[in-house]
This record gives sequence, C-alpha cells and structure tokens, in this order.
Amino acid sequence: MARVARRQLADLAGSGQHDWVRSAFYIGVTAAHAATGDPFYGQAARRWAEAAGWTLHPVKGPRFADNQACTQVYLDLYLQAPSPGDAFMLAAARAAFDPMVAAPQPGRVDWWWCDALFMAPPALARLATATAEPRYLTLLEEMFWDAKAHLFADGHRLFHRDARFAGGDTFWSRGNGWVLAGIARLLEHLPASRHAPYLELLRTMAEAILPLQGADGFWRSDLLHPAAFPDPETSGTGLFTYALAWGVARGALDRNRFQPAVERGWRALASAVDEDGRLGWVQPVGHQPGPARRDDSFPHGAGALLLAGSALLVSEPDQPPPSAGTSPSAARH
Repeated sequence: MARVARRQLADLAGSGQHDWVRSAFYIGVTAAHAATGDPFYGQAARRWAEAAGWTLHPVKGPRFADNQACTQVYLDLYLQAPSPGDAFMLAAARAAFDPMVAAPQPGRVDWWWCDALFMAPPALARLATATAEPRYLTLLEEMFWDAKAHLFADGHRLFHRDARFAGGDTFWSRGNGWVLAGIARLLEHLPASRHAPYLELLRTMAEAILPLQGADGFWRSDLLHPAAFPDPETSGTGLFTYALAWGVARGALDRNRFQPAVERGWRALASAVDEDGRLGWVQPVGHQPGPARRDDSFPHGAGALLLAGSALLVSEPDQPPPSAGTSPSAARH
C-alpha cells in the first residue's frame, strides 16, 4: 500500500484535477488513512482537495455522478473532526445534491450506468451523516433501488454496465466492482436500521463473483467469458477484494467461505506491483470488458488496491485497526 501510494502521488505530482479517475485514487487514500492512522495519507488527500479548491469536477454538470466522486474525499476529511469552521468542505456536496433533492429524477435517469453507484451514493450517505439531514438518505435510497431495477440481471446476480448490455451475458468486472465497493462504502454511513436490503444485495453479488475468481486470484475483465480477455485485470480485482474483505471483517460474509478469496485477491494485487510501487494490469478508462497490459497503470487501479488493503487491515468491526507496520511517511525516507 505504501509503495503504491507513494508512486501514484509522485506520478500525479500535486495535480488538483478532480475527475473520477483521480477521485477514485484519493478515496483509497482516505480509506488508507482511516485504517492506518498514518497522517501521510490524510495530508496527501487534504493537499489534493485544497488544490481542487474543494469544488466539483465541472464537465457534464453537477448532477453527473462521476463529478460527485470527489466529494467523498472532502466529506471523509470533514468527518475526521467535524467543525463549523470547516463547513466549506461540505459546499461541493451540497451543490451537487441539493438540486437533486429539490428536483429528483428516477435513479435510472441520473444513475444510468452501474459505475455511478460507487461515485455518488457513498457521498450522499456521508453528507447525511455530516449534516444530520435524512433527505439525502431518502434521495439515495429512491435512486439506488430504481437504478438497480434497471441494471441488475437477476439470473446472473450481476449488474449490466448500462442498458446497452441488457439481455446479454456481458458483465464487466470493474463495473460490478464499482457496485459492490459502493455498497460497502455507503453502508459505513447508513443507519443500521436501513442496512438490510443493501447487505442482501452485497451477499447476492458476493456469491455470484466468488466462483468467477481465477486460480491466480484475479477476476478477468469479462466475468462470464474469461478467455475473451485472459490477462489479469487489477482494478476489478481490487474492488472485489475490497468488498469481500469489508464484508468478512464486519460479519456480513462468512469468513470461512470468503476469506480465502480475499487472500488470493490480495496476493494477486501484490504480484502486480513492481518495486517502484507501480500497479500494472489496470484496464484503461472504458465502459465494457477490455484488455489490460502489464504496463497499464492508472490512478483508479491504485485506489482500488488501497481500498482492498485498508479493508484487510480492519479485521473486526468496532476494533482499533492493527499496526500498519512501516508507515509510508517513514518509509519514504
């Protein structure tokens, strides 16, 4: 985790760009900070948020879920130590979601692709926690379940990436990884009384992906047709490993059944990291299964690895995280 974080931060070189690709990385950074307590991660996330001006990514407008992913980082930073003086950290999330509360649309309209279920719902759950305003949870739940009704294939227990794939058997690893990881992240800030349907969906999807993991620990990009793109793929593998580890740690998934898959997934991810911390085999930006090469390395893959490692560090709910060993802030010297 330390090597990957340092390398990715060096590659970004202080960039304040806050599109979904970089937001997905810094979501992993804030998760690593929560799991390890190492200020290296928290300071890196805050520098990025400051460089981004605590704003939404502007392309395609404030309702576009990809643009809202950055607010997860801002909200995580705020929730570390909420203070009225830090209310500016909430401004971007309010700017994104208040118009949606005022003029709601069905989930399938605003969240018409499955990736959106990672980008936006965890932010809404965090905003509800930060503000104690349940209207954000109402919006989240109405939109989430409508999007699920539109994209979920009951027979396969997996999500189509979008309506173009409905009726077929193409199920994208990273797309389904976004959904599972998004469920885990929204549950972290959802009242316990609302957990049941999300936990049921998490368990349903976990059962579906478990037999699809390769013997080498990787999930292939095309889940039901692994031979179509037989090379490893680390972004989907990282998201699945995170969601399964999260579920095991919190008792939502049976440890004896799922922990071996978590450990295989983590070993696979670690094998794809070179000595400089560069994570390879990350499928580039796309919307469907596709190839990945050993030299393909992108921030969203590094973020997925950090999420997975963070979930592995937190072995049980309501317990302090174990020592992370050599911290990245120490190791970089």
